[in-house]
Amino acid sequence: MRTLPSVRQLRAFVAVYHAGQVSAAAEQLALTQPAVTVLLRELEDKLGVKLFDRSTRVLRRTEAANEAIGYAQRALAEMAAVVIVVPAVAL
Repeated sequence: MRTLPSVRQLRAFVAVYHAGQVSAAAEQLALTQPAVTVLLRELEDKLGVKLFDRSTRVLRRTEAANEAIGYAQRALAEMAAVVIVVPAVAL
């Protein structure tokens, strides 16, 4: 079984997917551009697919990225819900 993506990798993927640029995503995440690039490469390695086709000035989403974005967003939303719901239940 492959290891699961980290929250940081998923956040980087979602940010790049929506921003369309690694530099803009890095700014949103308060990370450096190289750090976001590393997170994307790690995620691609874990999934065994390319999520973006990169050239010097253009970043294009692959079909795999278009398929994965919904899963990534739902996973992050579910993790955020745990932080809100579980403590509320404990009251």
